[in-house]
Parts: sequence; structure tokens; C-alpha cells
Amino acid sequence: MKTTLFFTCLLFTKLIFSQQEINPSSSENKPLLSHSQEMEVLIYPNPVADNCRIQGEVGASCTVYSSSGIYIGKWVFDNSNTLMLDNLPSGVLQAIVEKNGIVIVKKIIVL
Repeated sequence: MKTTLFFTCLLFTKLIFSQQEINPSSSENKPLLSHSQEMEVLIYPNPVADNCRIQGEVGASCTVYSSSGIYIGKWVFDNSNTLMLDNLPSGVLQAIVEKNGIVIVKKIIVL
């Protein structure tokens, strides 16, 4: 399940997660609570030469790691909902964007 979710996050820009709470005592098991959450993350240009922009939701955090797992930095989207990342090390980086329990993982290729 975790592997499928990880690959889905890498392949799609916009994901929708839904949660349902069911009442086990009910014979019909109708949902008591149902809601959907979505978050869109855009990274451009990708591959990156010098500067990279990441667009996401205000209040979401973005943590970047190298392909070997070295922590590069953490940023929080402000009212402009755009992060400017510069001076990134060469290679394949992983951007992890989180907000309200939704996690999206994106690759950034730095030339």
C-alpha cells in the first residue's frame, strides 16, 4: 500500500484523498463522516539550472532532501504560495510537501 501511494505521488500532480468513518453497529455501514482533501504542487522549471519555483498551498511545508537522504532545507509557503529555491546541489532531489496530513513527494533534477 505504501509503495503504491509513493509511486502515485510521483506520477500525478494533483491527488485527491478521501476518508470515511463507518459505524460498525449499522447493518448498512453508511459513512458517518466523508470528506475529500486535495493539494496541488507544481515545480518548474524541472530540470533546474539555477533557480527553481515550487507552487503549493499557503501554510504547507516543503522539505528537500538529496538522493542520498541529506537534508537540504525546509520552507513554508507564505501568502504568495510560491517558493524560490536557489543554490541547490547538483543531482536528483526529493521535495516533500505536507499540509493537514496530505503528503506529496516530487523529484527535482538539478543540472
